[in-house]
Amino acid sequence: MLDDDLLLVINGWREPLTFTLPDVGSPRAWGWELDTFSGTFGRPAEGAARRARPITVGPRSLVLLRAPRAAS
Repeated sequence: MLDDDLLLVINGWREPLTFTLPDVGSPRAWGWELDTFSGTFGRPAEGAARRARPITVGPRSLVLLRAPRAAS
């Protein structure tokens, strides 16, 4: 049984920081589930971040990302 991959990115610094997303195999995209800086839950598909692409996380906040597994 395979589950989705989750990634929690935490920025404890007082300025925004840039993080590079890990490669999770296959051409899957990370979908935004939660962003505590902007106060948003989820983002549209065009807001998805591809693997190995940098994202910016706001100051003193966290971002939860999810990369869904393909059904086999």
